Amino acid sequence: MEELVEKIKNSIRRERLCDDIKELQWRSLDLNLDNCLNRICFISKIIDKRYLVYLTRKIDFDKEKPEQIELASIGVVYNMRYIFQLLEAKRRRLKISYGSGHALFSYKKDDIDIDCFCIESSNLYPLNDIKINTLEVEKILSVARYVAKFQVSCMRWIGDSSKRCIIFNNKYLLTFLNDQLINYQPTYIESLEKYMRKYFKNPDKMIEQVKYYLKTHTTFDKLEEKKYFKLLPLVISHSFLCPEVINFKNSNTNEVVEIEGWHYTTFMPVGYDIISLIINSLDSKVRIERYKYILMSYYEVFIKYSTQHFEFKHLLEYYKASIKYVVFRNLHKLLTMLSSDNISYMEKKVIAQRWEDALDEAYYNEYYEL
Repeated sequence: MEELVEKIKNSIRRERLCDDIKELQWRSLDLNLDNCLNRICFISKIIDKRYLVYLTRKIDFDKEKPEQIELASIGVVYNMRYIFQLLEAKRRRLKISYGSGHALFSYKKDDIDIDCFCIESSNLYPLNDIKINTLEVEKILSVARYVAKFQVSCMRWIGDSSKRCIIFNNKYLLTFLNDQLINYQPTYIESLEKYMRKYFKNPDKMIEQVKYYLKTHTTFDKLEEKKYFKLLPLVISHSFLCPEVINFKNSNTNEVVEIEGWHYTTFMPVGYDIISLIINSLDSKVRIERYKYILMSYYEVFIKYSTQHFEFKHLLEYYKASIKYVVFRNLHKLLTMLSSDNISYMEKKVIAQRWEDALDEAYYNEYYEL
């Protein structure tokens, strides 16, 4: 174990000597997913490109001790210089006409066995410092088309071994989310009942609905409609798509420059990311009026470029079935935002009531089906 620690330390020191690369590694404060998936960003000052890189280390989860798994996942930084050179050599292959390039590479040497999923993006435009919580329909349409093309192309690149690694990530992600949901239940309910009531239209009704779900569905796998994992193609998914992680060229254009925060990446049924974005971005009236139009735009682009086909009606059904899952995926984030000093009272009301309306719709859909 000590030798492994020293090897990692020496590798990190060596990488820091490379002048051309500014390397950043994100390690979540409360989400220990690095056991199975590690996200690294590094920037080349020469070619003015940013690469978001997902490195998966093939680990024997049954035989290795937890600390060995943790250290092995940290050890992916061994080969940052090699991966950068590989990307440079393959850079033409990363050029795709519709936007950010992406590719999957593998590297095997000695005890290192890495699959590398890369998303290339330009540094020519500064990332937005001001995060917004509401998007216009036209901007969501632009994101929907962007994501559809991205997902179609990604699924052509990603091999079976990498799919297994990303599925591993989904397993650990769900374990974390389930633990969080169970452990924080009393805190969630207390916060909504005592401290956050003023932001909601009908707090008593909302709290009753929350208790209904948290009592019956204590884990996210029970909130998920499993049948759509068979009815719809599985695609690489951001899995937490919301306005705050999307950067547009500027406020006057719908052109997407970059989507951030891919450290929750996993496989989900096609359309999940756009469903998440619709629920997170639009107020109830607009969402109900326009969700079919947005999903149809996404569907048309996906079908046009993909060899995978599915019926649009299943996507519409999946939208309704997914609302409760998206709502409770967002609960922790919602309470964090409502507790923030950086968001105005009126903004908090908009965010809270948007979430409240989605919860009410999910509850109504379930009650109506019964």
